[in-house]
Amino acid sequence: MASIIEQSAADSADAGHEVARKPMRQRSDWQWQVQPSSVTLKLIMAVGGAVSALFVLVHMIGNLKAYTGATHFDDYAHWLRTLGEPLLPYEGALWIFRRRRRCVVVVVHHLSCSRPHHRDPPGSW
Repeated sequence: MASIIEQSAADSADAGHEVARKPMRQRSDWQWQVQPSSVTLKLIMAVGGAVSALFVLVHMIGNLKAYTGATHFDDYAHWLRTLGEPLLPYEGALWIFRRRRRCVVVVVHHLSCSRPHHRDPPGSW
């Protein structure tokens, strides 16, 4: 009987001051709202690989200009810095290429690490 009295006294002391409690939602890291399929991930990785291969090819062609002579190489370097100059500032195109390349590297790296392997059926990897 004493426990009922103590319990009702505790309930009446909190009367009117209850805070509605909702289940706490776990805060997770940023994730896709819908997990992309493995085909989508492979397609994005393939495009990233193609962009990387194109970067290496263009970079190699630019470096081979050094064998054509100093003036030709300087003209090529000047052309790169003034590419799209009426529309872009000096070296603007180079900075766009650099940022795009960095974004491709970051996205491809994130996608390669984001797919949890524990969801794959055993023996599929």
